[in-house]
Amino acid sequence: MRLLRLSRRADPNYLGAEIRHRVSTGPIDFVQLLQLANSGDRIDDPSIAWQELRRIVRLGVIRVDRVSADSEAAERQLLFSSRAKWIRADVTPMLER
Repeated sequence: MRLLRLSRRADPNYLGAEIRHRVSTGPIDFVQLLQLANSGDRIDDPSIAWQELRRIVRLGVIRVDRVSADSEAAERQLLFSSRAKWIRADVTPMLER
């Protein structure tokens, strides 16, 4: 709750400032993991938790080592939309919820 109160008073771009500060001290690594479903697991409703014992596979690492000089233009270029033509809601029903 304290973080929420602080963020409301913060600069509107406080997350951008924070990432620039963090990258200035060294690269940031985001480890990408995938939890595999077992037979019978519901994969169409993310509100249903799976049991703990599911295989986890490391997909890779995304390393951030610098921030774009024109972050806003780069963000527009990379914008993800769940309404993108290549994502089909009929096979990804959780997007329609």
